[in-house]
Amino acid sequence: MNIIHTVPTLIPESGGPARSVTGLCTALAKAGNRIELLALDVGHNFGPPLIPQQELVTTIFVPNRIAIGLRQLWAPGYKKALSDLAQEKSVALMHDHCIWLPTNIAMTTVARKFGIPFVVSVRGMLEPWALQFSRRKKQWMWHLYQRSNLEAASVLHATAEAEAENLRRLGLRQPIAVIPNGIDLPELGAAKQVENRGKKTLLFLSRIHPVKGLLNLIEALQQIPIEGWQIVIAGPNEGGHQAEVEAAIRKAQLENICSFIGPISDEAKWRVYRQADLFVLPTFSENFGIVIAEALASELPVITTTATPWQELISHRCGWWIDPQVEPLVNALREAMLLPKEELHTMGQRGRKLVESRYGWSKIAKEMISVYRWILGQEVKPGCVWIEDKRM
Repeated sequence: MNIIHTVPTLIPESGGPARSVTGLCTALAKAGNRIELLALDVGHNFGPPLIPQQELVTTIFVPNRIAIGLRQLWAPGYKKALSDLAQEKSVALMHDHCIWLPTNIAMTTVARKFGIPFVVSVRGMLEPWALQFSRRKKQWMWHLYQRSNLEAASVLHATAEAEAENLRRLGLRQPIAVIPNGIDLPELGAAKQVENRGKKTLLFLSRIHPVKGLLNLIEALQQIPIEGWQIVIAGPNEGGHQAEVEAAIRKAQLENICSFIGPISDEAKWRVYRQADLFVLPTFSENFGIVIAEALASELPVITTTATPWQELISHRCGWWIDPQVEPLVNALREAMLLPKEELHTMGQRGRKLVESRYGWSKIAKEMISVYRWILGQEVKPGCVWIEDKRM
């Protein structure tokens, strides 16, 4: 199949979608499909874009300079480039990632014009917590164009059942493909060695944004014994939230054990994971949480919240899945931080086995291809597709 994927940006500062879209496109191409990926070039004020393997995927960047931060206000060249591709190529299907932005509008317009079926991955942007940001603006956009654009999709893609259920609550009745994100597994040969000396490390790696729950983490750390531990906070500062977190750290008198190491490259992140003993993501909203999968793949046990779809942490005994509040976080941290390194590492090894069995990109691509073929009438409905309110 010849499939066009569309995404607003591939810069690392944009978060998980840049990584998951890149991984999905590469895996789909490895499975024998012709993949073209269209993204905006948002300038040189950000990190280098995360480009799929160039020998497998054709990535096209459309210049875009009319933007504030990561918000694309107008992207006329994107629609033209997409129209040109649709006319020049024998396109079987389009797959759009992220909503609310001009790239999503352009993809829907072009697909409708040329009668090309399309899939939309909402990427957590319709989760209840996300809808509270710029609430009035999103309500206006929803009624003006976003709902009708989503209703025109052949299939909506959710990365977890909870996200699919939220789409149903919004009144969207299309088939929903529930397929998680995948990750590139680090080599086990590069896994960290368990040492008995030195401080243990609690790692947070994600965007430094209010949704990630860092203020809850600092409040929780005040209430537990943290002797023998250091706290490493990695990730880009978004919207100036790091200043709020630093102020909370000073107020809690935790400056001596907390350090910010800033954004890290995809190559360097595996070293950061390997140097840690425990991973925490006290988030208020996460449609998947790719950093959770990466931490588990690096043999790190994880503490995260029920605002993520990671209840498998409990069933596979590789972490803590708690309510997104301070008190449950205190209890989980206290329990985890009292464990010896060897026991934490054993939990991490169970997490690695979970990721290997369920979240490798080849498996994810196989499921997505089955959805594409079903849309095109080439296969029966896959088991991952929901019709109406449940799988049928």
